[in-house]
Amino acid sequence: MASAPEGPLVEPRRLVVTERGSPSCSIFSKDYKSGKDVLALDLRHTAQLIEVDDGSQTVRCGAAVTMESLVRATLAHGMIPLVQPDFRRMTVGGSIMGTICESSSHQHGHFVDACAWLLLRKGDGTSVTVTKADEAFHEVNGSFGTLCTLLEACVRCRRCAPWVRVTYSLLEDEAAGDPSAGVAHMAALAGLGSCEPVESSFQLEPPLATPCERRPFEYLDALHLSAGWDGRDSLSATAVMCGEDALDQAEIASLPSWESSRDGYWFFEHVIQVARKLRGRQGKVVSEIVPLESYVFRYDRGAFWMARPLRWSLRAALQGMYSLPVLLLFLASAPPLRPLLGDLFTPSALYRVLRCAPVAAVNRKMVICDFHIPLEDAATFIRAIRHEVPISTPLWLCLVRVPERAQPLSPHGHYYPGSGKLLMNIGVWGRVGDGRGVAYSCLLERKCTDMGGRKMLYSSNFYSGEEWDSIYNADNAYTAMRKRWDADGRFPHLFTKTCGISSKAAASMSSQSLGSWLSLWLDRLVEAIAAKLL
Repeated sequence: MASAPEGPLVEPRRLVVTERGSPSCSIFSKDYKSGKDVLALDLRHTAQLIEVDDGSQTVRCGAAVTMESLVRATLAHGMIPLVQPDFRRMTVGGSIMGTICESSSHQHGHFVDACAWLLLRKGDGTSVTVTKADEAFHEVNGSFGTLCTLLEACVRCRRCAPWVRVTYSLLEDEAAGDPSAGVAHMAALAGLGSCEPVESSFQLEPPLATPCERRPFEYLDALHLSAGWDGRDSLSATAVMCGEDALDQAEIASLPSWESSRDGYWFFEHVIQVARKLRGRQGKVVSEIVPLESYVFRYDRGAFWMARPLRWSLRAALQGMYSLPVLLLFLASAPPLRPLLGDLFTPSALYRVLRCAPVAAVNRKMVICDFHIPLEDAATFIRAIRHEVPISTPLWLCLVRVPERAQPLSPHGHYYPGSGKLLMNIGVWGRVGDGRGVAYSCLLERKCTDMGGRKMLYSSNFYSGEEWDSIYNADNAYTAMRKRWDADGRFPHLFTKTCGISSKAAASMSSQSLGSWLSLWLDRLVEAIAAKLL
């Protein structure tokens, strides 16, 4: 680890990134950013740093560079990052610190695992450059900016085609909420590295004798659809999508295509349309061509399905099961109105609504969690969600390969590092109608821990101090990291930042000026409206 002093900070003030030019995609409380001892860091200037190196197939980029800028810069050189996060306005810094995985993670792990080096600023103001050979490199993933501040990164890329051939398959659950066949099929498509191949009933073109006889697909993810997903009395099912570079010009011209557009169906809706064609056709697949930029950002419009956090049912609407704000949300997000209102349903806009609403209201009405579960327990965990958590939205399934070296704070770096094993990331994002979101989130946290998995900490988290220590600070590992990084007194503690759900104290109206009173009143009005929209 090379160190270059740049003038230590004099006063022991907490360093908090308040300006980076792009909204955060985390929903935990932001109270840690307040206080007289906070020193604001503005990283917007780093958004302009993008230098692509064709020879080494890497790109040097600043922490505030957005994924949209990164993709367009690399595509101009015929390359794409090995792991490409799926929201356009997500930043390089947030993706490295915040444990981001995507559909190529079954090969390359997290976004940070696809980086060659990181330039970081420690709590004492010195800058250090770390590579994968340095232990410090592996401490950053999952730290959420509580150890240091990312300034730059070098992201590794691969040569790519401008089109992706996406192949869809549907595995209907043999019993309600039992995705064992879908999980096994994903494992087969992933190749499982040196592990024993898993049997799969599907034959792709060209036929696959065993999963390990061909190179694994570059992209692989799935949606687990809840019972009744097609508007009928259907069992739950797993829609699996695998992608690879489309190189055959005749195939590109002949296959149907899909492209993300402002006025079109969101990708998860498109997947359900394809799944309807495959229902009852066991062993059949559908292929189509997707422009690479549309593919990597396929979930950006609608923020997966968070713009519609529960499944629409005309019967439920006629029975009065939806509140007026929910009905208005369904109406505003309907496909005919998307040319006019589509920009309201991007991740940036939706996360602003979530952050405007009181944290307690979000936690009560929503379950927003991602869990990395050992592959052998993934089907059991999904089954528990479907049986015990009343959400009607899909579950996002994404295989993640463990890193070569241990990463103490990441959700995949604790599980047999260097073994080539796979974990299953399971994204649970939906609205519950009984107001027991906190209870369901706590239930899933416990089940995840019991299975040897870990939760991604970008959402609201409900661990007690003792539970959190047993997972992330065993043998005082995190405490030792903070000392090595000079983080004490400079950066917030990870538990405080990700689990510190606190409510703001009520201000005394009588002591406020008219301007302050109106500002406070408007804040409360916005909070009330946002809470109703959830």
